[in-house]
Amino acid sequence: MRVCTIEKVLLPIDGSLPSKRALEFAACLLSPFKEKVKRVTLIHVLGGGYLSSHMANIDIRAEILKETAQFKRLKEQYLEKNIRPMFAEAKETLRSLGLTVPVEEVVLDGDPAREIVNFAKENGYSTIIMGRRGLSPLKEFVLGSVTQSVIHRSGCHTTYVVGQKVLVNGCPIPRVLIPIDGSPNSLAAVKEVACLAEIAGRGWIEEIALLHVIDIALGERLNDGQRLEGEDILATAREILLEAGIPDEILKREVRLGRPAEEIVRLAEEGGFNLVVMGRRGRSHIKEFVLGSVSATVLHRIVNPTLALVCMED
Repeated sequence: MRVCTIEKVLLPIDGSLPSKRALEFAACLLSPFKEKVKRVTLIHVLGGGYLSSHMANIDIRAEILKETAQFKRLKEQYLEKNIRPMFAEAKETLRSLGLTVPVEEVVLDGDPAREIVNFAKENGYSTIIMGRRGLSPLKEFVLGSVTQSVIHRSGCHTTYVVGQKVLVNGCPIPRVLIPIDGSPNSLAAVKEVACLAEIAGRGWIEEIALLHVIDIALGERLNDGQRLEGEDILATAREILLEAGIPDEILKREVRLGRPAEEIVRLAEEGGFNLVVMGRRGRSHIKEFVLGSVSATVLHRIVNPTLALVCMED
């Protein structure tokens, strides 16, 4: 059985509503795994904007600014006024939703995406949980680009991009959708859900839907070989979940025809799923690119559910 990717969790925050949604999701996701979660870290990256209102009054070269007493004083004032209260509020949110694991705080300077990814790699974090957007129309774009950059730059992490609808009856994930194509990477997503459900126990997830989309052109007919291949792919995924002790009555299987990204988003939104879990690659060098484009399209189009991108470990 795959080792669940919840041992060390990194939570980038910026005080925005989407960031707070990510905190709520993280608390509800992790609270059943108290003994498995070894570290939870809140991280905020200072991009330099906090100095913009003071820069006109500082006559000094940018490359030596960080070593000056003026910079250190302004930074400390900003941390005390804005960042430490944000961390305190975030910790209270996590505690109020049942997360009892000690929570660490990290503040870094630099490019947000690069610093988040480097910190995660250097410190062995297995999971990153992020919001989708930022504070304002401008910052929504900025945080959106940060999320996208983290996904593309990250190593073999599981990355959760938290949607707009988080808490449903006190739990963010009663209904889970797993799109699969039969590749090892897509099956890694199945194993991740199996691992989480096995540890959390019965009742934690109410429904798991396995979806296989056959990508055929409009008007093209499905042949018997394609149908059998789809059924075999779903059967393999079902066996993985059954071996983890997940009851068969909560497992649903569906084969659809159409464009994979469109069908995944349609079912996720219309079916009221809380979490969509996908592998990050496909079957071959060519299909790795195809599935990557599917994941990217789903990431940009999905609104309400949370999307988890699972990387298969070598």
